[in-house]
Amino acid sequence: MYWLRRLYARARAMDPFRADAALAGLFALGGVLESALIDSHGDSRPLTALMCVVASVPLAWRRRNILFAVAAFMAVGLVQPFLDSFFFDNLTSPFVAMLFLLYTVGRHETGRRMWLELAIITAGLWTGIVFSEEGARADDLIWMVILLAPPVLVGRAIRSRVLLRRELRAKGRRLEAERDVRARRAVEDERVRIASELQAVVANGVSAMVVQAEGVPRVLGADDPARAAEALELIEETGRDALAEMRRLLGVLRRDEDGPALAPQPSLSRAEALVQRMGADGVTVVLRVDGDPVDLPAGVDLAAYRVLQEALTSATAADGVSGVDVRIDYGERDVTVLVRDDRPEEGDGDASPVLALRERVGLYGGVLRAGARRSGRGFRVEARLPLGGGP
Repeated sequence: MYWLRRLYARARAMDPFRADAALAGLFALGGVLESALIDSHGDSRPLTALMCVVASVPLAWRRRNILFAVAAFMAVGLVQPFLDSFFFDNLTSPFVAMLFLLYTVGRHETGRRMWLELAIITAGLWTGIVFSEEGARADDLIWMVILLAPPVLVGRAIRSRVLLRRELRAKGRRLEAERDVRARRAVEDERVRIASELQAVVANGVSAMVVQAEGVPRVLGADDPARAAEALELIEETGRDALAEMRRLLGVLRRDEDGPALAPQPSLSRAEALVQRMGADGVTVVLRVDGDPVDLPAGVDLAAYRVLQEALTSATAADGVSGVDVRIDYGERDVTVLVRDDRPEEGDGDASPVLALRERVGLYGGVLRAGARRSGRGFRVEARLPLGGGP
């Protein structure tokens, strides 16, 4: 079942316009085959097949421009009664395509645009019935409403569920962020309290050392080497204790993010581990590596890793993201990191951390591009870094 999950993940990460174009092609192929196989009742098969193709093309814009897709599809249906074809009379594919458009309207549209598009479909279908050979009957309107309502209701139900899940995810992230803030604040308060106590201990120890050191010259002047040695020994012991407490104080004041200085630097070679960690947030992340991985200069390697990390963080934090496509391309002269997600237009998220990396990438002679995808849905981050580390 692994290959099925892999295929599903790639389909989710696919560009929405390309996916809709493939769907339009399937409807066109189905209509052509159907027009060639069923009884034509004397109507033109080539003309019917051509109308199936023309009517299927607008389906490619079903998410990019729903109003255009609905109007273009119904325009083909309106001219059908006046031509020598059986496009809507005997074929099933156009009817299924219309139901799919109704689902799309319910799933992605709101307000006046939704009612306008439903009115166009209803008017176009009723006009086709009126000018058909059988003509319109009173019960046709009832059956038309019964057929048109379920796809729209299904689309609205799925839309409500997606919005609810998106809201719950956003609320969960807010609660988690608030919990982290409270936890960090509690840790900071405890650190301040401990640091204050240790500071008092160190100050007392240093004060004792000063007092004892001031008494050493007087003891030596009294020609009492035994007491002088005892005083110096006490100063040494007090100093060691104060030094130990000072080390504890520095340990308390050190931030968690400071970390050990000898920790290994992040590397693009660990991209797969980063992708798996980011994918654990419920978002499908697909990684693709092209070319032979090579050893990169330390600065270039770190910059590429930071771009990948920030782009994945931005994608998984944005609302409405279900799939992320990551591509790392090792070329002859440069390495390219490309991250694409499918966030909706209303869920742009915060991409400022990604844009802040532009200066880091430019430091090594690279180029960073970030912005909305050309399809109109999703966000794209692309960084190209020279293998030589810049000029």
